[in-house]
Amino acid sequence: MAFKGQEADCSKQNLLIFFTQNGTQTFNTVLHDDPFLGRGTDSSGLTRDDYALPDESDIRQLREDRPVRWYRAISTDPADGVIAILSRGSQASGPAKVLSDSIRGVFGHKRTQLRATYLIMIVDLPRSAGPTWGQLADYIAFASLTSPKLGDVFYKGSIMSLYNQDRFQQGAPRQLTSFDLATLQALYGADADLAAHDEQAEITHEVTSEIR
Repeated sequence: MAFKGQEADCSKQNLLIFFTQNGTQTFNTVLHDDPFLGRGTDSSGLTRDDYALPDESDIRQLREDRPVRWYRAISTDPADGVIAILSRGSQASGPAKVLSDSIRGVFGHKRTQLRATYLIMIVDLPRSAGPTWGQLADYIAFASLTSPKLGDVFYKGSIMSLYNQDRFQQGAPRQLTSFDLATLQALYGADADLAAHDEQAEITHEVTSEIR
């Protein structure tokens, strides 16, 4: 799938999807075989976090029974001449932030960023029953491209509402909606040089403009 101003690049096989009769059992098998859940795959290897074990909170969520579950492994891509530093600040349990420290003494270089390197998705067939294959395919595509938080209750105008409350929703959209397509276009077309707040504002503006 490609969006305006973007070229499709499918040269790297970094999405693994399981269709299974028991999602939790399959996840436990995957975790046993690869405790890192793909972390370090296609990684720059420049930070310890690239090879760190997944957070226990993520593991607990992934073990919960749900129609579809996913885990996104990330790697740190520093800008040229920049050393990436991962910092959790005063909140040790909070999400890590990527800082940049240049050997030239320049801080806050915008090109240092986290990059998704591997995605594991498990579809529990009995629990995901109900939608058409087209609905399920669009749900998987959108979740793969955006990796939203597991267990969230999603906007009813999005294909992601298909499994709100972790069960099939009869009134969910039949396919990717204008909101979904606008979100993907804005997300993948966002300017990586912007500060996080400005980038979020740009994405919000692009989405609202597309669906008016």
